[in-house]
Amino acid sequence: MSVEPQRFGSAREWLEQGRLATYPLAFRTAGAQGVLVSEAWRTGGVLSYPALNDLVLIVGRPCAKSRTDPGRRHAAIDVAPEAVHLLVQGSPGTIRFGSSRVIRALVLPHAAVRSALAEAGREAADFGWLQDGPFHDPFLLGVVERLWEAGGEGSPEHGLFADSAAPMLVARLLQLAAQAPPQARGGLSPSQLRRVREYCEANLAADLTLGDLAAIADLSPYHFARAFRRTIGRSPHVWLTELRMQRARELMTVRPPMPLIDVALCVGYSSQTAFGAAFRRVVGAAPGEWRRQQEP
Repeated sequence: MSVEPQRFGSAREWLEQGRLATYPLAFRTAGAQGVLVSEAWRTGGVLSYPALNDLVLIVGRPCAKSRTDPGRRHAAIDVAPEAVHLLVQGSPGTIRFGSSRVIRALVLPHAAVRSALAEAGREAADFGWLQDGPFHDPFLLGVVERLWEAGGEGSPEHGLFADSAAPMLVARLLQLAAQAPPQARGGLSPSQLRRVREYCEANLAADLTLGDLAAIADLSPYHFARAFRRTIGRSPHVWLTELRMQRARELMTVRPPMPLIDVALCVGYSSQTAFGAAFRRVVGAAPGEWRRQQEP
């Protein structure tokens, strides 16, 4: 699996030229601000996305066909049926599609987001827990569906609706982010999850154990592992590896360049070989290859 090239001028360029473009169905755009909705059929697997200037909402809708990839492991985020995944501006990452599905991507251009934030009295956006994985919101799903349908009608009202949708969507995202995240039945509470994340982020160079994380949440290792999977949708080990690789990518873009063995040590790997294998598994490319793709 090759990593997604990291240099795109806009989210539209990524959709038109990136890996998702190998499954094209249609593009629809409208409004003076250039709001775009794309639709593509995508097989199961991992999709890497680069740091983008625009705000993107991904909606995964199951389709009749399904394909599994036996023997392959992906440390990424599952896009649940009829769920929304937020691709935050300036942050690369990966999405895992558990099965074949139709993917709709709603692109809010950087200028439209900035204007919407100004209307809301905000200088910058903080989408909080919405960035942690797929979430459900009927309002957002309905707006994406309406924009897609209106884009095929060719009516003059579509442009007006598209222009009004940008501030409406940004306001809704800010509203959701200000609320407490929904707690999965039998899962971790928001405060438990926050404590675990903060502890892990502060100790990525350490040899963190399941017992360490369970103690932070005041649970037994057995109950913590079950509650964590119910909340996040994947095991603590997979999640922690993703967190380590996210920090590794940040360290690999600093100047002057940090030796890869030092990057490995900073994120908890005493062996550069083990670090390289984990990085390739999560990101889709060897560390050196990924770093070269960041060069201007």
